[in-house]
Amino acid sequence: MRVWRLVPVMGALICQTLVLGTAPAGAATVGPDQQGWWSEAQPSPPVPPLPVNTVTGTNLQVGNDPSGPDAVAAVRYTVPGTVDGIPVDPSTVPATLTLKVAPNTAVGTPTVVACPVLGSWQPAQGGDWAAKPAYSCAASTPATLSTDGQTATFALTTVLQARAGVYDLALVPDPANQLPFQVQFLAPGGDSLTLGSGAASLSAVTEPPPPLDLGPGLDTGTVGPLPETTPFVSAPLSEPVTPPPATAAARQPTVALRPEAPALIGHISSKRAQRAVALGVLLAMVAAVWWFGGQPVRSPRLLGPLGGRGGAATPGVYVRAGGIGRFARPRAKPPTRL
Repeated sequence: MRVWRLVPVMGALICQTLVLGTAPAGAATVGPDQQGWWSEAQPSPPVPPLPVNTVTGTNLQVGNDPSGPDAVAAVRYTVPGTVDGIPVDPSTVPATLTLKVAPNTAVGTPTVVACPVLGSWQPAQGGDWAAKPAYSCAASTPATLSTDGQTATFALTTVLQARAGVYDLALVPDPANQLPFQVQFLAPGGDSLTLGSGAASLSAVTEPPPPLDLGPGLDTGTVGPLPETTPFVSAPLSEPVTPPPATAAARQPTVALRPEAPALIGHISSKRAQRAVALGVLLAMVAAVWWFGGQPVRSPRLLGPLGGRGGAATPGVYVRAGGIGRFARPRAKPPTRL
């Protein structure tokens, strides 16, 4: 019975562990360095400025009329060098800009895009139209409105960085849209820019490892004198070590193709000599066969009773035989010399 009483407690502990273990980590967010907006209705000095900001307060207004933009805004964010405790290269960090639409300020269908700012600008609230920041929408990203129309989201890529690690953006009407509209965004807060994941910082990759812990009583920052058996490391390691000329010359690879030519020629000439010797031996063998073939062959001597039957040679008949083996024939005259 006691075991069954522990089942609910164990189930609650398991659920708590699963919930805490699977909870997603919060993404890093930053706030703007500067913000402002400018109105076409604001005259240039020396005419006294109109109190247009008394209506908008700290909101950022963007508007469009049939002739073009009549109100633009700007925000500037600096990407830190560390995101979620990991050193990163700020120029490789994408981000998401989220702005809240001020209640009851949207007129028409807002079509706002974020474009990189060219040059510098100063914060203003309903500032002079001539002092608005210059921008280029060659690269831009549109605002995506939520279903309730209360939030505008801009997906920012690193192409939209005005400078490395700086999102300096002009919020302006879409140049492709000529329909009039008006919208005000609440002043962006400290969590308005959500940072993505970027490449690791080069300084973090090349950071030297921490010193080794040699144990208590030992100084990890310095190394004491080495034993006398290793005097070759007494010089500072930071000084370059130049090998002696002989050693350096010995380490240089030697590639010599031309000196191998005589050896190759000698190898070829030795083969020619062997061929000449073989040819000479062959000619000598041919000459020996020819010479021995031209020598006279004696008639075979008959043995036994047949030995006395041979009569005297016929006078005037040349009986010298020539040829070898079964090719031997008696001749009536000496053979003709070649």
